[in-house]
Order: sequence, then C-alpha cells, then structure tokens
Amino acid sequence: MPVTIGPMVPLTTTTSPVVARVLAAHLGAEGIVWQLRGNVDGPYPVGPVEVLVTAEDVERAREVVAAHLAPEDLVAPASAADRAPPALWLVLGGVLLVAAVLAARLVAVAW
Repeated sequence: MPVTIGPMVPLTTTTSPVVARVLAAHLGAEGIVWQLRGNVDGPYPVGPVEVLVTAEDVERAREVVAAHLAPEDLVAPASAADRAPPALWLVLGGVLLVAAVLAARLVAVAW
C-alpha cells in the first residue's frame, strides 16, 4: 500500500547547500519528511536553499531548526530596507545610456 505525504510547505531558507543538508539530516533523524529546493546538486552548489517539510510536521521542524541551527545560517526574508533605492536605479540607467551612446559613436566612426 503506497504511503501518501501531505503538501510540502516552506520551513526556512539556509545560506548554503551544506547547511541545508545538515538540517535535512537532523530533520530525518527526527522522522520528519523533508525536501530541498534550490541549487543543491548542480555543478556549483552555492547560494540559498529552501527547506520544505510536510504541513503536519512544521511545528516539530521549527523546534529542530531552533535546536540545531545558528541564526546566521538562515537567510532573513527580504525587506524594503534590503532593496536598492530608486536613485541607484536612475544612476545605473544613466551610466548604461552613456555607454550605449559612446558605443554607437565608436561603431559609427569605425564604419
């Protein structure tokens, strides 16, 4: 008889695949079904990895996270303070516009 697993929900996001795998090992040791989402098995496994668990195991899994991971191993959710200010985007747009004009003049002179 096949075993059915409920929907997977996000538990946390870790700073790297290594941290995610360590957390997954702790979750598995507690009998919690887990799934990793992100660049875990790619040729260059770097970057944040999302850890998912079944909906019914979320509370137990949060206890495992609190017991086994340091806060610096987790990725904080993005806030408005983490985003680039609009003025920075205007400066970047201006620099790109100047670069495009200079490139066009260079091509025109070469022809």
